[in-house]
Amino acid sequence: RYYGAKVTSVCGPTATAMVKDLGAQDVIDYTKTDLRNLHQKYDVVYEAVGKLSFSTCVKLLNKKGTLILGSPDFIQTLRGAWKSLTSKQKVVTDVVSQHADDINFLKRIVDEGFYKPVVDRVYPLDKLVDAHRYVEQGSKKGNVSISIMAA
Repeated sequence: RYYGAKVTSVCGPTATAMVKDLGAQDVIDYTKTDLRNLHQKYDVVYEAVGKLSFSTCVKLLNKKGTLILGSPDFIQTLRGAWKSLTSKQKVVTDVVSQHADDINFLKRIVDEGFYKPVVDRVYPLDKLVDAHRYVEQGSKKGNVSISIMAA
């Protein structure tokens, strides 16, 4: 949204209000809509959590669209490379390097209210295993943070 894009979010019914508050103009409830049967096409699909199949994501793209896989496995990385080589669609699976300018940009857009980080829970470092278990349950709403306190 910061750059003027129209944002459509996919989530369950309990997260609809949150994603609208974060800036999504349209929301698709995955419990009511089978994305494999969706006819809408998108310029960019960002698959953040690895719940959609590679083929479903590609089907949602425009002919020159870009798929960003936030947590690809090895096979998806290979399929993405092949898709990028053999079609006009692009698949991005690379690890993104971070620079001070990137962090400063994020800080600025948080301060300006364009980006609203969502933290579901905060765990102390000694509860890291519990935090990981919670994330693996697949029902977190936002991020899970680890608090590290210097002694």
